Amino acid sequence: MLKRIAHLPFRALGKVARAVQAREAAQRAAHDARRPAREAEARTRTENIPGYDVPDDFEPVDVDRKARELVAALRAGDTLRFVDVRAKRTVTVPGAQHLPLATLGIDLAELPPAGHPIVVYCDDGAASRRAVRFLRFRGIEDAVLLVGGLSAWQSAKGPVEPARES
Repeated sequence: MLKRIAHLPFRALGKVARAVQAREAAQRAAHDARRPAREAEARTRTENIPGYDVPDDFEPVDVDRKARELVAALRAGDTLRFVDVRAKRTVTVPGAQHLPLATLGIDLAELPPAGHPIVVYCDDGAASRRAVRFLRFRGIEDAVLLVGGLSAWQSAKGPVEPARES
Protein backbone atom coordinates (compact mmCIF):
# COMPACT_ATOMS: atom_id res chain seq x y z
CA MET A 1 0.00 0.00 0.00
CA LEU A 2 2.81 2.37 0.91
CA LYS A 3 4.47 1.77 -2.46
CA ARG A 4 1.22 2.67 -4.27
CA ILE A 5 0.91 5.92 -2.33
CA ALA A 6 4.54 6.78 -2.96
CA HIS A 7 4.04 6.48 -6.72
CA LEU A 8 0.98 8.76 -6.85
CA PRO A 9 1.59 12.19 -8.28
CA PHE A 10 1.80 15.03 -5.80
CA ARG A 11 -1.37 16.56 -7.19
CA ALA A 12 -3.38 13.45 -6.28
CA LEU A 13 -1.80 13.32 -2.80
CA GLY A 14 -2.75 16.97 -2.27
CA LYS A 15 -6.38 16.26 -3.22
CA VAL A 16 -6.54 13.34 -0.79
CA ALA A 17 -4.95 15.37 1.98
CA ARG A 18 -7.37 18.28 1.38
CA ALA A 19 -10.34 15.91 1.40
CA VAL A 20 -9.22 14.42 4.72
CA GLN A 21 -8.66 17.88 6.18
CA ALA A 22 -12.08 19.05 4.99
CA ARG A 23 -13.76 16.01 6.52
CA GLU A 24 -11.96 16.57 9.84
CA ALA A 25 -12.87 20.28 9.80
CA ALA A 26 -16.54 19.42 9.21
CA GLN A 27 -16.47 16.95 12.10
CA ARG A 28 -14.85 19.58 14.36
CA ALA A 29 -17.44 22.19 13.34
CA ALA A 30 -20.30 19.78 14.06
CA HIS A 31 -18.75 18.92 17.41
CA ASP A 32 -18.20 22.60 18.29
CA ALA A 33 -21.78 23.46 17.31
CA ARG A 34 -22.98 21.22 20.13
CA ARG A 35 -20.50 22.56 22.72
CA PRO A 36 -20.58 26.38 22.85
CA ALA A 37 -23.49 26.67 25.27
CA ARG A 38 -21.90 24.24 27.71
CA GLU A 39 -18.49 25.93 27.45
CA ALA A 40 -19.96 29.42 27.90
CA GLU A 41 -21.96 28.21 30.90
CA ALA A 42 -18.87 26.59 32.44
CA ARG A 43 -16.79 29.71 31.80
CA THR A 44 -19.43 31.93 33.42
CA ARG A 45 -19.60 29.62 36.42
CA THR A 46 -15.83 29.67 36.96
CA GLU A 47 -15.54 33.44 36.48
CA ASN A 48 -18.07 34.03 39.23
CA ILE A 49 -16.73 31.54 41.75
CA PRO A 50 -14.98 33.29 44.60
CA GLY A 51 -11.36 32.30 44.77
CA TYR A 52 -11.11 31.53 41.06
CA ASP A 53 -9.17 34.72 40.35
CA VAL A 54 -7.65 35.27 43.81
CA PRO A 55 -3.87 34.72 43.78
CA ASP A 56 -2.67 31.60 45.58
CA ASP A 57 -0.37 33.58 47.85
CA PHE A 58 -3.15 35.91 49.09
CA GLU A 59 -4.10 34.88 52.60
CA PRO A 60 -6.08 37.37 54.70
CA VAL A 61 -5.20 37.68 58.38
CA ASP A 62 -7.46 37.95 61.41
CA VAL A 63 -10.62 36.66 59.73
CA ASP A 64 -11.52 33.71 61.97
CA ARG A 65 -14.20 34.23 64.59
CA LYS A 66 -15.38 31.51 66.96
CA ALA A 67 -19.09 30.89 67.26
CA ARG A 68 -19.06 31.49 71.03
CA GLU A 69 -17.51 34.93 70.57
CA LEU A 70 -20.08 35.89 67.95
CA VAL A 71 -23.02 34.61 69.99
CA ALA A 72 -21.77 36.60 73.00
CA ALA A 73 -21.33 39.72 70.85
CA LEU A 74 -24.83 39.33 69.41
CA ARG A 75 -26.35 38.93 72.87
CA ALA A 76 -24.39 41.99 74.07
CA GLY A 77 -26.15 44.05 71.40
CA ASP A 78 -23.37 44.37 68.82
CA THR A 79 -24.49 44.79 65.23
CA LEU A 80 -23.44 41.81 63.14
CA ARG A 81 -24.48 41.20 59.56
CA PHE A 82 -24.67 37.56 58.51
CA VAL A 83 -24.20 36.24 54.96
CA ASP A 84 -25.12 32.64 54.18
CA VAL A 85 -23.13 31.29 51.20
CA ARG A 86 -24.76 27.84 51.07
CA ALA A 87 -26.62 26.84 47.91
CA LYS A 88 -29.33 24.91 49.74
CA ARG A 89 -30.37 25.62 53.27
CA THR A 90 -32.93 24.42 55.75
CA VAL A 91 -32.12 26.56 58.78
CA THR A 92 -30.34 29.88 58.96
CA VAL A 93 -29.25 32.60 61.36
CA PRO A 94 -32.13 35.09 61.81
CA GLY A 95 -31.72 38.04 59.47
CA ALA A 96 -28.96 36.42 57.41
CA GLN A 97 -28.66 37.45 53.81
CA HIS A 98 -28.54 34.51 51.38
CA LEU A 99 -25.84 34.95 48.71
CA PRO A 100 -24.78 31.54 47.33
CA LEU A 101 -21.06 31.07 46.82
CA ALA A 102 -21.51 30.36 43.10
CA THR A 103 -23.02 33.84 42.50
CA LEU A 104 -21.20 35.87 45.14
CA GLY A 105 -18.99 37.48 42.50
CA ILE A 106 -22.06 38.83 40.73
CA ASP A 107 -23.92 39.82 43.89
CA LEU A 108 -21.20 41.92 45.55
CA ALA A 109 -23.41 45.01 45.37
CA GLU A 110 -26.02 43.28 47.53
CA LEU A 111 -23.68 42.96 50.50
CA PRO A 112 -24.53 44.95 53.62
CA PRO A 113 -22.91 48.38 53.95
CA ALA A 114 -19.49 48.68 55.53
CA GLY A 115 -18.97 49.61 59.13
CA HIS A 116 -20.09 46.45 60.89
CA PRO A 117 -18.59 42.97 60.63
CA ILE A 118 -20.01 40.81 57.87
CA VAL A 119 -20.03 37.26 59.26
CA VAL A 120 -19.86 34.77 56.39
CA TYR A 121 -20.92 31.19 57.08
CA CYS A 122 -21.80 27.88 55.41
CA ASP A 123 -22.37 24.39 56.78
CA ASP A 124 -18.85 23.56 57.94
CA GLY A 125 -16.68 26.58 57.10
CA ALA A 126 -14.95 25.44 53.90
CA ALA A 127 -17.03 27.41 51.38
CA SER A 128 -17.23 30.44 53.64
CA ARG A 129 -13.42 30.51 53.92
CA ARG A 130 -13.23 30.84 50.13
CA ALA A 131 -15.91 33.53 50.23
CA VAL A 132 -14.12 35.57 52.92
CA ARG A 133 -10.83 35.25 51.06
CA PHE A 134 -12.57 36.50 47.90
CA LEU A 135 -14.27 39.40 49.72
CA ARG A 136 -11.07 40.48 51.45
CA PHE A 137 -9.23 40.37 48.12
CA ARG A 138 -11.96 42.62 46.69
CA GLY A 139 -11.33 45.13 49.49
CA ILE A 140 -14.19 44.30 51.84
CA GLU A 141 -12.20 44.34 55.06
CA ASP A 142 -15.27 43.86 57.29
CA ALA A 143 -15.73 40.23 56.17
CA VAL A 144 -15.03 37.65 58.87
CA LEU A 145 -15.40 33.88 58.96
CA LEU A 146 -17.62 31.90 61.31
CA VAL A 147 -15.22 29.05 62.11
CA GLY A 148 -17.02 25.72 61.94
CA GLY A 149 -19.99 27.18 60.07
CA LEU A 150 -23.60 26.79 61.05
CA SER A 151 -22.93 23.56 62.94
CA ALA A 152 -20.58 25.43 65.31
CA TRP A 153 -23.15 28.23 65.60
CA GLN A 154 -25.84 25.76 66.66
CA SER A 155 -23.44 24.09 69.13
CA ALA A 156 -22.78 27.49 70.71
CA LYS A 157 -26.56 27.91 71.16
CA GLY A 158 -26.79 30.67 68.57
CA PRO A 159 -30.30 31.54 67.35
CA VAL A 160 -31.55 29.80 64.20
CA GLU A 161 -34.78 29.89 62.23
CA PRO A 162 -36.21 27.90 59.31
CA ALA A 163 -34.94 29.17 55.98
CA ARG A 164 -37.37 31.05 53.79
CA GLU A 165 -37.42 30.80 50.02
CA SER A 166 -35.51 33.68 48.50
